[in-house]
Amino acid sequence: MELGNIITSIETALNKHSRCSELTKETSRQCLESLYQLLSALVENLAAALNLPEADIAKKRGGWNIELLDDAVERLVDIFDGSSTILNCWDRLWELYLKRELDPRSISEFYNELQSMLRVLKMKSSSNTFQKHHRERSALRRQP
Repeated sequence: MELGNIITSIETALNKHSRCSELTKETSRQCLESLYQLLSALVENLAAALNLPEADIAKKRGGWNIELLDDAVERLVDIFDGSSTILNCWDRLWELYLKRELDPRSISEFYNELQSMLRVLKMKSSSNTFQKHHRERSALRRQP
């Protein structure tokens, strides 16, 4: 799947979770779980589309784990010209995930951060520099 399509599909799924911008304490954990699934899917799909080693390892192991996701996030930061947006969202997700009591406002803010991150990734992935870099990386990975 093309990068722009991956980002757009996650963006569409995120928009279906717009309730995450207006939460109660009772629904905060459920919404955070949904946002975790979306961000994980984004990382996994981008890693596969960009032929990252973590995607190959996950395929061989039969799935992803937190260490592979962490490593893939770090590579994505490098690939997206040092954009720390995805790393910041990933770190923020874990910060929220580990809290016992979730503040609905924090989840709403995180939802907005995810929307912003997707806009940045979409913009960067459509740039000529990124496209050239991606083609070069793909060509290198195909060489024996």
